[in-house]
Amino acid sequence: MTTETREQEDRMVTGSGIAPGVAQGILRFFVPAPQARRDPVVPGEPETEIERFAQHVGSLIEDLREMVARLGEDSASPGADILRSHILLLEGSSLRSRIEETIRSTNLAAEAAVEHAIEEIVRVFEGSGNPVLVERAPDLRDLAIQLRQRLAGQQASLLAGLPQDPSECILATRELLPSLVLEAHARGVRGFVVDRGTPLSHGAILAQSFDLPVLRVPRLEALWSLDGSRVLLDADRGELLVEPAAADLEPRLAEAPPVPVPGPAPSSLARVWLNVMDPGQLVGVDWTGVEGVGLYRTEMLFLGRRGGMPGEEEQTEAYRRLFERCAPGRATVRTLDIGGDKALPYFSLGPQDNPALGLRAHRIYRFHPEILLTQVRAILRAAAGFPGLRLLFPMIECVEEWRFVQGLVDQAVDSLAAEGTAFQERFERGVLVETPSAAWSFRRLLEAADFASIGTNDLIQYLFAVDRSNPNVLRTYGPEHPVVLQVLAALARDAKEAGKPLSICGKAGSDLALLPALIGLGITDLSVPVNRAQAVRARLATLRPRDCRRLARQCLQAETPDEVLELLGRPGSPPGPGVVAPRGAEWVDPVCGMAVHAEGNPLTTVRDGRRFYFCSRECLDAFLRQPADPANQTR
Repeated sequence: MTTETREQEDRMVTGSGIAPGVAQGILRFFVPAPQARRDPVVPGEPETEIERFAQHVGSLIEDLREMVARLGEDSASPGADILRSHILLLEGSSLRSRIEETIRSTNLAAEAAVEHAIEEIVRVFEGSGNPVLVERAPDLRDLAIQLRQRLAGQQASLLAGLPQDPSECILATRELLPSLVLEAHARGVRGFVVDRGTPLSHGAILAQSFDLPVLRVPRLEALWSLDGSRVLLDADRGELLVEPAAADLEPRLAEAPPVPVPGPAPSSLARVWLNVMDPGQLVGVDWTGVEGVGLYRTEMLFLGRRGGMPGEEEQTEAYRRLFERCAPGRATVRTLDIGGDKALPYFSLGPQDNPALGLRAHRIYRFHPEILLTQVRAILRAAAGFPGLRLLFPMIECVEEWRFVQGLVDQAVDSLAAEGTAFQERFERGVLVETPSAAWSFRRLLEAADFASIGTNDLIQYLFAVDRSNPNVLRTYGPEHPVVLQVLAALARDAKEAGKPLSICGKAGSDLALLPALIGLGITDLSVPVNRAQAVRARLATLRPRDCRRLARQCLQAETPDEVLELLGRPGSPPGPGVVAPRGAEWVDPVCGMAVHAEGNPLTTVRDGRRFYFCSRECLDAFLRQPADPANQTR
């Protein structure tokens, strides 16, 4: 290892991106202001505290409603919808009753009762094992902070004490509170570093809608010494580079979305589509050279709820907003894909020792066909008069499952026609290739489908039997693997022979380094995040078909991912999402490099002021026999 390489590793913190993008700025830690606790109220005064609490709850609800209206005017619907869910929590009797009962039973002041009661609920959520409830815990903590601030007469601004102009900052914070993301966006914050949360949390959804990159790292407190340092946050690669040099900045920032490129799309190479989770992401989009929406993830409408499945009318209104904002382009709507890592708090999937291989997407419809029937009816009603509708069906494994799903779709169509309800009668039906069996039976599926899309994220996971959330096995996970490219080449060839459009809607489609190889393999359509569309178009404009085909042939002849990366001009082992660098990350065994649990792990020791964790007694003993690293003693 060269000195230059060692220095770069020392300056790099590796984690996983939960909102895409690249940004640079000053790293500043955000810590919520400490709660000014009041003494417990004297006996006999709880009703006074309850009244004071009710007044501040009402004030907060009114302020949230004003913010919803303001966001609605700006069409920032992800933020508006999340704030509406906060209003429902505050208006609901359950939360308020618990806080009021805490005041009566403990004689605590209202602000102390708020903290006590909400922390109890948060502990239940976080210990439930339900990923949706876990992701809603920050929303409750967010409301607790806002209520405590009001009750204690503190400033409403979360960033008031920040020792830096927010527009120059990358904020480091434990978790993304929705109110923090909203204020940070309004004040120009450039991105976030966190140590908890997933892309499905409300804070992450907001960050994604505002194009704010978010990087999750292990043990955020280990970065305290970097407060005030200039950093480059690259959530796409999962890296935080400290005090980056010009040579570090130029190639990465060049991959960030440039200004819109005028003129027609380079249709001879590939068409560009957009991936969205919410119709609000389409507001203000530059549609120059963009074909339409290539993937609308409908499950976000189902995940952001507590009381049960959305009904047909609610779904119809939500989908109508999508079609209004897409017109006159086309819109690809993926039917509900729950299960796996997307559980619903109000719908049990039964015993699942391995959720990734259990009930998911259409498998649920064998037990509850009404879920798909209701959704398809709502989509077709909302799309009435919109000729660009494309329905995309996820996790289809084979022709048998395709026929089962299409039978339900036909039932929905027949029911609407029998009622005389207006709906979009003509639409395309597409298969989403995410399993090896679908790839193996792709020719048969193409005979029945109008188009196809490749979900590279799941396809790679199932192709290699690799859990992409497990950092110990992620070296195998990556679109650069020659086996993945060979599968993509075969799918592209089959689609071309069948005369059917084929797109990529997974993360690989927006990888600018991989893009020439994908084009060379014969991929004709790319569906990418909104904030990457113009960067992809700009990259396509620089490519020549002959060069792309030659590069693809070379990649297909490679034997290892490293060889492919070398051909792509990005040498080094593919990190894969979520990989944690052994260097500087205390929850990685420093002897063998395996990621290990820190919480409850008895195999631990402290050296040079840093705590290390180990996978086995043998690794701990080997570490204790090693002399201390002199470099660590200078940190």
